Amino acid sequence: MKYILIFAFLLVGSAVSLNAQQCPELIKAIKTAEKLYDDGSLKESADSLNILTKIRASDCPDNYLKAQVLLAKIHLFLNQDSLADVSFRKVLNTSPMYRPDTEIEPIDLYYFAEKYETVPKWSLAVGLTAGRFDFPFDNNDANGNINGYTTTVDAGDNKGESPLARPKYETATGIGGEVRLGYHPTNWLELAIGAQFERRSFDVQYPLTYNYNSFQSDLLGFNPPILLEAELSQELVQIKENQNWINIPVTVRFNFSIKDFTPVIYLGGEFSYLQNTFITNGEIQRGSVKNDDNISLNDLRVRGQYGLLGGIGFKYRNSKNTKNYLYLNIQYSRYIGAINDIQDWFDYTDGSDKKEVVEELLYKFGYMDSDIRLGYIQASLGYVFTDYKVKKKKVKNF
Repeated sequence: MKYILIFAFLLVGSAVSLNAQQCPELIKAIKTAEKLYDDGSLKESADSLNILTKIRASDCPDNYLKAQVLLAKIHLFLNQDSLADVSFRKVLNTSPMYRPDTEIEPIDLYYFAEKYETVPKWSLAVGLTAGRFDFPFDNNDANGNINGYTTTVDAGDNKGESPLARPKYETATGIGGEVRLGYHPTNWLELAIGAQFERRSFDVQYPLTYNYNSFQSDLLGFNPPILLEAELSQELVQIKENQNWINIPVTVRFNFSIKDFTPVIYLGGEFSYLQNTFITNGEIQRGSVKNDDNISLNDLRVRGQYGLLGGIGFKYRNSKNTKNYLYLNIQYSRYIGAINDIQDWFDYTDGSDKKEVVEELLYKFGYMDSDIRLGYIQASLGYVFTDYKVKKKKVKNF
């Protein structure tokens, strides 16, 4: 292993050393070629740039670009259009947004350049996401009973009967990251697939109202407890649920410009997988009663979700010579199915982890989910790396 690392170090070092030598050689060759070009020795000027066959654009990009522009001009003046085509394509491959400066470059190069265009071929977006849940319920009554279910909650030494109140969902936020790969069949159309990871959470609160009987016990134990009165108690229960989501969006994106500022509209579908969902220790509070351990809700959730999405956004670059973009998107996703099913709460076997979770939520905190159908509003901000292809413009016949 040691010898492999030494070999790799030497290989990288030699490559860096070679590149360091090539740039000065190229700069020297350009100066020679420019002098010969100014003197009218065009063929000799082109020959002095033969070093370009040994250098990659990435080794010395600015000077490589300068040399290829000079070579394209020389070939144009020698009426070697096919060789000018090769050189100018290398110019655009190095700097896709390049356009000749008409105050410096000959007009012949300007008109020659107008025959070409660079169009996006592939793009890779990397960014950060943030958003919040939207809860589009079938029944918006926050205090309505959940299908008439009741539970028996712990009330100190007694038990209390309580109807289950419909939970109210609030303060639903998320943050994460995304990558997106796009294919561009045309300038204005992009087909994209992405991957996102987001940590989302939402707060739940609901009133817990229950009746329980108060008893007085015989201190000597000879007589049964005496019923004193039936008491009514009302408490506010607060819960915070945390979720980790993996999303795979597939979108069709319409780009309305290929200039510096590009508005975007997109539509598509999404598969989302709920990797993990849980209530952290102490994040259920019913009066002075809290959960002692983390509670996993994985068995109570439909973890695979399909949804539809749509959004708007824009891409921006601060210079015509910049080939990559900053982007901002805002989208809305709507999952088709419910994330949970009330009937599924009671589909468990004795001794299972699911039974333990359900009994703690029901009998200690009086909690049962509504049939939650989720929506999600999301903003994303990042950077788009773009690979371009060079092609000749179609000649318009009038």
